[in-house]
Amino acid sequence: MSLPRTTLPLRRWSDPGSNRRPGARGGGTEGAWTDLSVNRPGAAARERALAERDAAPIWTLLARVLGVNTDERAWRISADGEEAVAAQLAKLGPEWVVGQFDFREA
Repeated sequence: MSLPRTTLPLRRWSDPGSNRRPGARGGGTEGAWTDLSVNRPGAAARERALAERDAAPIWTLLARVLGVNTDERAWRISADGEEAVAAQLAKLGPEWVVGQFDFREA
């Protein structure tokens, strides 16, 4: 059995300075959101990978040599993935925003 393939909704956004997410319903703080575009892609995951490596540098090196999957490896690969996706999305231009689906509103 295969799961249905999902995609993030892409849409043009005419007001990037607004504190409301595109398509938000209602008033008050319901539609308030945090603009994650000001964060550097992969920065948090890279920081976590470095913290894992610094906590056990010998084990991390040994695990890399032996090909053992560790939390450090997972965070490092996650950071690499975020950077790769950001590079692809940057090609769309600044007027495009990638939406995040909120399952609570479904």
